[in-house]
Amino acid sequence: MSDDSQDILKNIEELKAALEASNKARDVTPVLQVKDLTEISDKYLTSSAKYDLSQKAYNLSVKTDDGQFFRAVYFATRVRPENEERAVQEIAKVINDLSQRGLIHSCLAPISSLELARMTLQAPQKVVFCFVLIPDSYYEDIKIQYKKISIEEGGVGEALEDLSPRLGDGEFLAAIRVTTNYLTLESKPDTQKLLQDQIDQYLAILPKGTVVKEVTQCAVTDLSLPYEVKFYNPLMQKVKYVETEYIRDGAVIDNEFKQFNVFTGVRYFDKERNELYKRN
Repeated sequence: MSDDSQDILKNIEELKAALEASNKARDVTPVLQVKDLTEISDKYLTSSAKYDLSQKAYNLSVKTDDGQFFRAVYFATRVRPENEERAVQEIAKVINDLSQRGLIHSCLAPISSLELARMTLQAPQKVVFCFVLIPDSYYEDIKIQYKKISIEEGGVGEALEDLSPRLGDGEFLAAIRVTTNYLTLESKPDTQKLLQDQIDQYLAILPKGTVVKEVTQCAVTDLSLPYEVKFYNPLMQKVKYVETEYIRDGAVIDNEFKQFNVFTGVRYFDKERNELYKRN
């Protein structure tokens, strides 16, 4: 076999291996980074509750030999990461009550936590949860009794505390989205430049002396790239959030369609999201 033929076969094998690796990567299901909080929750659980949580369940429902039917009930609440233990205490109270009443058949998930994706204009947060199987005949009553902490499958529960961002005097936030309109109309979009263009627009219209303190890329939830920008101006102590108003327009220049934003106004909000000022 000639050297050229050997090189061709080698390239084919390398390409095949790369394709197989790519296919495997696409088939991998993202794994949630769940943290088992048993070591913390043991401080707040009764002996009977600890025993009940040690009885492992592997299905969402169970029918026993004597005909009793049990189904999973979900408890969860959201807190700031540093207040994880506070949430553990709240869920432990529920588990202790159910255990004392003899209602826990088994445990689908012990008291655990999961760090949630970072969202714009919200503090970082965790969901603390526990899933147990209880008699189906008690299911609706338990959900009503613990409606603030009982959730539907896949939910994250209500917040146990105020999850608005902590901002110092003069600090305020804006949510900026780099839309996919840019990404589809340009062959090589520079997302950082597009982001900077929008930040510069804010700086041009905000009061003189405003500076950027921090830029955070957040979780993608729609067809745009979201960023949270923290501004600072010592004069802006009442303001905690700002947002611009604009419309999209376009024009054909040299046979190429160009899109642009037409600024129409800016709004200023306080901590409770009440509007303070509006400039057109």
